[in-house]
Amino acid sequence: MSNARLRLVWLVASVLGFGCSNEVSVEHASGGTSGTGAGSGGQGGEAYIGIGSVFASSTDSPQSHASNAGALFSMGGFSPGATCTEVDDGACHVHACSYSDQPAASAKSAGTITITGGAYPVVLSPQVDNHYASSDPMEGLFSGGETIHFAVSGAGDIPPFDASLVAPSPVTVASPELSQTLWIDRTKSFTGTWSGGHSGDEVYITVTTMVTDVTKTKLTEGVILTCGFDASAGAGTIPAAMVGKLLPTGSLSSANIDFSVASYADVVAGGWKTTFRLDRFGTTPTGAPASGDVITQ
Repeated sequence: MSNARLRLVWLVASVLGFGCSNEVSVEHASGGTSGTGAGSGGQGGEAYIGIGSVFASSTDSPQSHASNAGALFSMGGFSPGATCTEVDDGACHVHACSYSDQPAASAKSAGTITITGGAYPVVLSPQVDNHYASSDPMEGLFSGGETIHFAVSGAGDIPPFDASLVAPSPVTVASPELSQTLWIDRTKSFTGTWSGGHSGDEVYITVTTMVTDVTKTKLTEGVILTCGFDASAGAGTIPAAMVGKLLPTGSLSSANIDFSVASYADVVAGGWKTTFRLDRFGTTPTGAPASGDVITQ
């Protein structure tokens, strides 16, 4: 998977994951430590002032050595024109949105974000539109087991805060075969298998489906299906009922699948809820990134 593809996956995940402007889903933290920050808010059903997402990903295989990092902070949600629903079923979560307008983030600056503890330090600064994106050095940021520290300097009404996560270890995906376009039958369950997983880590199988308008420049619908499984189990099955939530592919729609091992944690500081996440993308037996295009029918 190219660096541009990695960035697209995370951009779509950010748009869809935070698509509903007044909806905040508090998730259980995995593999992380509690962060620190000035102030508090958003507890006990209280509305958050704003939400944020900070991530770093790493791929290190014979065929791909790359990393990526970015962040986005917004008040009132990242996609004001979105109508979203969420469904949970055991290990699986579906987030589905339809858009009346092109999703656009009203981004805020949180100052400088520094990521340390990996193979090299990463410093993210807000761009003109207050989005954050790293350059793409041709080497992996982490290999697994390192403690990665995030420090947000703060700006305006976003206070300084930080978080630490233990970097996930990689897995090798045995099935499905990802060297060519994968067919997924939306009426049947879907199983993935892998090796190399460590107890305490979670393997995430993520299938993303997107529909655009006829100009292919405006997102009209999107569904992200994410299922997390104990990495040491070596396999995970997505129930047919959840597979059926995916959109069918066609002339205006596309889909892709990714296998990754992730750790994440939520930090609330000054009324802002920020999700920090590390992803180590899986590889195939040939060393290629464990991702690919999908046809869903």
